[in-house]
Amino acid sequence: MIDMHIVLGIDGGGTSTTCLIADEKGNVLGRGVGGPSNFHVVGIDNAKKAILESVEDAKKNGEVTANKFDVACLGMAGGDRPKDREIIKKGVESLGVAEKIIVESDVLIAFLSAIPKGYGIVVISGTGSIAYGINRRGEKRRAGGWGYKLGDEGSGYYIGRRAITSILRERDGRSKSTRLTFRLKEYFGIEKIEEILNIVYEQGLKTKEIAALAPIVMKEAESGDEVSRGIVVDAAKELALLAKAVSKGLGMQHGSFEIALLGSVFKAGPVILDPLKKEIRNCIPNARMTLPSIEPVQGAVKIALKNLEMPNKK
Repeated sequence: MIDMHIVLGIDGGGTSTTCLIADEKGNVLGRGVGGPSNFHVVGIDNAKKAILESVEDAKKNGEVTANKFDVACLGMAGGDRPKDREIIKKGVESLGVAEKIIVESDVLIAFLSAIPKGYGIVVISGTGSIAYGINRRGEKRRAGGWGYKLGDEGSGYYIGRRAITSILRERDGRSKSTRLTFRLKEYFGIEKIEEILNIVYEQGLKTKEIAALAPIVMKEAESGDEVSRGIVVDAAKELALLAKAVSKGLGMQHGSFEIALLGSVFKAGPVILDPLKKEIRNCIPNARMTLPSIEPVQGAVKIALKNLEMPNKK
């Protein structure tokens, strides 16, 4: 590997960090995973630790011995603003993993991996949620992505939080009975609903731990629980609103283009996809919805390769 140019592509999220090591032709040499690296949530030191962990894991899995790579592109949750990207860049430069460091938002690398034509919209729903689009003129627009305190509608966190509030509403007699009460008591190992207050407030239930409740809601919705079904349908409506806002802002609402659906929430399948597709068709009738199999981190590899300087590269 002495004469080989090698790059890093990193996708830093609120739940985990993924790293790909690739050669100058884009061939993946190693893949690694680290902890969460949204520095707004875990702090810059923990973010750096997770990034380095993912790089070392990729090196180990790919049996790559290089200590410093040519280019590293990081698509980071929490990297939307220039100020944020500069903080991340300085932190990663101190790790010494690459000669050149490029920091972009995680939504941009997701777009580049999922929309090969270069124009369209991505709707991402994992721990958080956001929509991002580029039209044929190259104009860009986003909607959502404001974090769990101010937004993230339709996300795993949104669904999980709604699950918790729903069982409290049932306890008060403010809503219908729901299987979620039994499921969440079982999940948390509690006997009384009130005990969940200790878990949320005193133990400090983390954002990703609340988001981890989403699969329970999905399963109960599939089983016919009316409250769970309502939560999932509301999530679908919120995600469709994100896509609608981006398409309208870019003048694409009547056009034909791809809407790529990315993130762990969509892994639930038809229970969330069917109502979402219905909502999107009502406002963007000519859009084609896709579930890309390519990892968002591939978008980071693409950017890294474009910035790779080689003697014979024109």
